[in-house]
Amino acid sequence: MTNNAMTDFAPLTLIKAGAGAGKTYQIQQTLVEWIEQGHVQPNKILAVTFTEAAAQEMKDRIKQALIEKGLYAAADQIEQAQISTIHSFGLSILERFSYEQGLSAKPRQLSENEQKVLISLALNDVRVIDPILDSLELRGYEAGWSGNAEGDVRVRKLQEHVKAVFDLLQRLPQEKNEALVQRLIEQASSGLSDVYQAQSTKEDVLNQGLLDSVRAITSKYEKKELLALWGATQKVSLFVEALYQATPELISRDWKFWLKLERLSSASKIMKKAGGDYQPNEKNDGQLAFDVWSAVDKLAYHKGPLRTALETVEILLNGANEALQNYQSLKAQSSLIDYTDMVSTANTLLSDKQWLEEIANKYDCLIIDEFQDTNPQQFDLLWKVSKAGLHTLIVGDLKQSIMGFQGSDSHLYASLLEQYPNCVKELTNNWRSASDVMTFVNQLGHTLFPDQYHSLTAKSGLQSSLKGVHKLEFSSSEWCTAKGELSQQKFQKHYPNAVADHIKELLDNQVEVIDRYTKQPRAIRPSDIAVLAKTHAHLDKFANALDSRGLLYKRDQQGKSGDNDWFSQWEVRYLMSALNYLANPNDREAKLSLKVYSKEASLEKSLQDVIEREENNTGLQSDALDRLIEVQDQFRHASTCQLVTQCAQTLGLIGTVAAGAHQEKQRHANILKLAGLAEEFEQTHSETLQSQGVYGRSLSSFLLWLTVNKESLSVLPNVDNDNKNAVNLVTWHKSKGLEWPIVVVAQLDEDLEAKYPTSKLRYNKQSTQADSMLDDAWINIVPKFAHSKTVEKFDNDQADDLDKQLKNLCYVALTRAREQIILPWCDLPNRSNNMLSLIRDLDYSNALVTKAPMPQDPVDTASVEPEPIPKSIKSWDKHEQSQSLEAEINPSTIASNSLQADKQNQQFNREHKINLNAAMDLNPIRENYSSAEVGTWLHQCYQVLLSKPEYATRLWNKLPAIAQQEILCAEITAQISSFKEMAQLQFGARDIQSEVPFLAKHESGAVVSGVVDCLVETEDGLIIIDHKSDEVMSAEAFEHHCHQLTTYAKYLGYTKPVVAIGVNWLREGQIWLLGNQSFSLQQQVTDSLKEESTKIMALDHRKNEYSFEELASLIEVDVEVLQARLDECLSHSSVRFRAGKQLVFVENKNSGYRLQDLATNSNLLLEEFGHQRDNPGYNDYEDEALLAELICNFAIDEDNEGVFQYLLDGIDPYALDKA
Repeated sequence: MTNNAMTDFAPLTLIKAGAGAGKTYQIQQTLVEWIEQGHVQPNKILAVTFTEAAAQEMKDRIKQALIEKGLYAAADQIEQAQISTIHSFGLSILERFSYEQGLSAKPRQLSENEQKVLISLALNDVRVIDPILDSLELRGYEAGWSGNAEGDVRVRKLQEHVKAVFDLLQRLPQEKNEALVQRLIEQASSGLSDVYQAQSTKEDVLNQGLLDSVRAITSKYEKKELLALWGATQKVSLFVEALYQATPELISRDWKFWLKLERLSSASKIMKKAGGDYQPNEKNDGQLAFDVWSAVDKLAYHKGPLRTALETVEILLNGANEALQNYQSLKAQSSLIDYTDMVSTANTLLSDKQWLEEIANKYDCLIIDEFQDTNPQQFDLLWKVSKAGLHTLIVGDLKQSIMGFQGSDSHLYASLLEQYPNCVKELTNNWRSASDVMTFVNQLGHTLFPDQYHSLTAKSGLQSSLKGVHKLEFSSSEWCTAKGELSQQKFQKHYPNAVADHIKELLDNQVEVIDRYTKQPRAIRPSDIAVLAKTHAHLDKFANALDSRGLLYKRDQQGKSGDNDWFSQWEVRYLMSALNYLANPNDREAKLSLKVYSKEASLEKSLQDVIEREENNTGLQSDALDRLIEVQDQFRHASTCQLVTQCAQTLGLIGTVAAGAHQEKQRHANILKLAGLAEEFEQTHSETLQSQGVYGRSLSSFLLWLTVNKESLSVLPNVDNDNKNAVNLVTWHKSKGLEWPIVVVAQLDEDLEAKYPTSKLRYNKQSTQADSMLDDAWINIVPKFAHSKTVEKFDNDQADDLDKQLKNLCYVALTRAREQIILPWCDLPNRSNNMLSLIRDLDYSNALVTKAPMPQDPVDTASVEPEPIPKSIKSWDKHEQSQSLEAEINPSTIASNSLQADKQNQQFNREHKINLNAAMDLNPIRENYSSAEVGTWLHQCYQVLLSKPEYATRLWNKLPAIAQQEILCAEITAQISSFKEMAQLQFGARDIQSEVPFLAKHESGAVVSGVVDCLVETEDGLIIIDHKSDEVMSAEAFEHHCHQLTTYAKYLGYTKPVVAIGVNWLREGQIWLLGNQSFSLQQQVTDSLKEESTKIMALDHRKNEYSFEELASLIEVDVEVLQARLDECLSHSSVRFRAGKQLVFVENKNSGYRLQDLATNSNLLLEEFGHQRDNPGYNDYEDEALLAELICNFAIDEDNEGVFQYLLDGIDPYALDKA
C-alpha cells in the first residue's frame, strides 16, 4: 500500500491503481523524479498506452511538470521520447529492421474497410468449412430475425464465429503452423469433453431407445386418433406432429429434432398431478408419452451432440488457420499491414537477441499503462523488452478489466501480480470523487472484491451540495400491474422518459456542481450529465426521450437499424438520386426520385407526371433536375469527392444551420459523411476495389462501392452538439477512463448471460508464470448445444468468467461520478445475474431516495419532415464549401491550457485594446437573475440592435427583465451603437453578423457545431468576437476564451481568412483583440476628418502638387494633425480610408502630397489599382502611368465619361502620354 508518490527506480514495479487513484499523475511524477535523479534521460523513455489521446496527454503532462521544475532542456527532449500506443511502438520496430527482413520501410496500413474485404476474401477461399455450411442448423447456427433470408443469417453467424476464432488465433504469440493447430484442436476437444461429461452408453443404444418409444405410439394410433385422445392443443399438436415425422436418420443426427419431442409442461389428457408431481394418465395411454420424454432426457449426456461439436471445433480451427494464412498472403502481396501485424511482426523480429538488445539499448525505462487491457501478443512483445534489462513500471487495475471482447486478457496481469508479490504497490487515494460518493464506492468495492479491495481515501476536496447516491425508485402503483406487482413492460417502455424528465428538472433548476478546473460551484450544464447503458440500442431510447424534451445529446456511436440507417435518411437519398442521374442522365428512376425527394411533388403525383409526359413525348421536369442540368458541364472534370461536394451545394443541401437544431445538424452531418466516403473511395487501394467487383474511379464506380459496402457504412455519423450543451450517452464499456459530475447508470436490471457459440482464450491451470501461461494458451470453443441441461453445464463452466465480467462492469460504471450517482431502481422479480443483484444489499441510509412518477410523453418530433428546398438558395461559395467539407474538423474540441492550443494560438500574437467608452452595470439585474440568463439576453440585444436598431421597442417587450432597468437599457443601446461605429471605422467593417452557427466534421467522423457571437467581415478578412459578461476582466480569462476562438478561426470554413479574434467585455465596454501579422486597426474617421475630406474635395484638382504647409492651410488644420493623419494612412498596407461617401486616395511623393479624388462610382478602378500595386514586380514610380492607363480603360464605358474627364484633369500630362 502506498500514497500517491514517486516510485523507486527498481527493476520491476507493479502498481495497482483503482478508479480515480491518479495513475497518470503517478507516472508523470515518477518519470520527472527519475529524470531529476539522473536515472533516466528524457529522450530515452519508452512509455506505452492504448490510445493516442492517452499517449499525448501523458507526454504533455510530463513536459509541463518538467517546465514547472525549470527543467527546460529536459522538457524539449521529451518530444523525442517514445510515448505512444503499443501499435506505434511495434511499427517503429518494423521500420527499424525492415531492410534486414525484406519488408517495406513504409508499409501501408489497411483501412478498416480494406481489412474487412481481405478477411472476407480469405474466408471465401476456405473449403474446409464446407461440412458446416452443409449442416448449419444441426451445428447450432440457427436462423433469426433479420432483414435477410434465413440462410444468409445462418451463414453470417458462422462467418462471425470463424472470424472470432481467426482473431484469437492471430493474437497467439506462437508461430502459426500445423503442429500448433493440432495442439489447439486437442486442447479445445479435451476442454469441451470435460464439461460435457458424456456417458459411456453407445449412441446407437440411445438413438434406438428413442425410436422404439416413438414407434410404440405411431404403430398403435393414427395421428387423428392420437390427437383425439390427447387433445389438439397447440403444444400437443406440435408434439404429435413430430412423433409422425421421426425417422432413424433424423434421430441419429438432428439433435434439435429431439427437442420437438421434449417433455410438455402441461397436457391434462396425457398427465395428471399427484402429490405435487405429474404422473401418466393411464386412461389415455399417457405412459407412452412419458417413455418418449424419458428417452429424450438422455440427450443431455448423449455422445452424438458431443461428436458433432468436436467435429465443428476441428473444422473451425483448421478453417481459421487456413483463412489466416490466406489473409497474410493477400497482405504481403501488396505490402499491407494491420494493427495485429504491428505487434506480431515486431514480436517475431525481437526474437533475435541481437535486435532485441539494440532496441533495449535505445531506452532507459519502460512504462506500461492500463496493463490489464493487454492481449497475449502485446504482452509477449512488452515482456521481451522488459526482460532485456529495462527498468519497468507497470500500472493497471484488474477491477477495470472489461475489454475482453477486444482480445485483452487480465489473466496476464494477474499472473505477474502473483509471480512478483514483492514488486507490487497500491495507490490508496482517490482524486476524482466527493467523499460522499467515495463512501459508496468503497462499500461497493468491498462487496464486489472482498479479498482484493482496499478502501481509497477521498482527496478531491469537492464540497458538493449533492447527495452522493440518488435512488430513483420505480415502485409506486403507477409502475405496477393490476395485481400490484412491478410491471417489467411499463418500466422498460417508460423509464427512459422518467430519467429524461429528471435530467431536465436538474437543468431547469440550475442545480450547482463543482467546476472541474476552477473548483468553484456553478450552474449545471447538460455536458455535466452522463447516461451509461449496456447497449447502443438502449441508449437509443434515452436519445429519443431527451430529443423529445428539447435536450441535446452526444453519442460515441449510433445504431443503424430502421430510422437510424444512414442510407435511409432523406438528404442521403436525395443526394444519391442526384449522383445517380449525373452518372447516367438516362436513369428515369433517378429523375423521379429527384422530384420526390426535393419535395416538389408526392410519389403519386410524380408518377402521374411521368405517365403524362411520356404520352406527350416530353421529359420529366423538376426544379432540382433543372439546377443539375445548368451546372452539369462544370462537373465533367471534377473528382468524385469534388463532385459530391458541388452537387450538394447545387441542391442547397449545405448552408447555415440553426444553433441547437439537432435534426438540421444531423442532416448536414449525413452530407459530410457522403463527401468523406467519396474521399475514402478515392484513396482505397485498387486491388481492394477490384476484389469487390469495383473497377475504376468514376462516379458509377463510387455508387457501386457504396452498395457493396452498404452494411458497414450504414451507421449514422455522430453529431456533437457542442460540449457544453449536450447530455452524454455512453455505453458501460466506453465510459472507462471518463468522468462526469452526475452519472445515471441505466440497465441495472439487465441480466448478463452466456451466448453461444462462443470462443475465448484459456490457460493451463498449472501455469502460474506469465511466460509459461502463454506457451500453454489454447482456444476454448463452445458451439451451441440443443438440450437445455447441456447448455446449463456450459453456463456453469462460464459462470465464474461472467461473474467477474459483471462485477468489473459494475465497478467501472459506478465509479465515473464526481458528485452524484443516479440509480434508476426497479427490482423486478426473477432477475439475478445483473448489477442490481450486486448492489441491492448495500447501505443506502445516506442516499437520496425519490419515487419516479409516470412521465407524460411529449410530442414526438423525431419524424418531422424537413422543409421543401426553395427554388432560389443562397449557398456558400464553392471554394468555401469545398474547404469546409474537406477539412473534416472539430471546432469545439477545446483543450483548455493544452500545449496544442498554445501552439495554435501563436498565429494571433498582436494585441490590441479598444475602449468603447460605454460600460454596463450588470450588478442590479444579477441580484435576481443568473449569469447565464443575463448573458443570453445581452446576446439577443447585440443580435437585434446591430442589425435592426429600429426594433428596439419590440426587443424590450420581449425582454421585460431588462426593460425594467431603464439605465441598463440606455447603457446597452449606447454600447452597441459604439461597437457598431467602432467596427465600421477601425475595422473597416463591410458586414457584421451575430450568432453565426457553423458545422464541421472531425477526423474521427464526429460532427460538431459552434456559434460565433459576432463575425465582422472586413476587406482583408474576418474578425471573430465573443461577447462576455464575466465579472472579472483578466489576462487569464482572455487567454482561456482565446483557446476556443482560435479553434473557431482555424475551422470556420470561409474563403476569407480570420485575421483577428477577440473578446468584448460587456461590463467594462472594452474589446481585447489578438490579430495576426496582417491585422492592424484603421485610423478612426471622426466628424472633423469628414469635414477635412469635404474641404479636400473642393481643392483645385488641376493643380498637381501642394506643399505640406499649403495643404494644411487649405483644409484649415494644424500641420501636426495633418502629419499624424498621413503617417497613419501610410503605415497600412492600403492607404485608403473611407470618408463619408467619397474615397480619398493619398499618395506620398518626394515633391509633396498629391491628392487624387476618385468619385464614388470609381470604386472598381481603385480596387484594381490597389490590386496592381500589390504585384511584387510593380514599380512605385510608375503610379501615375498605371493610374492613367486604368483611367483610359475605365473611360471605355460611356456611362463613365464624366468621371473619366474628372479624373483626367488631375493627372500629370507626362503620365497620361505614357499611358
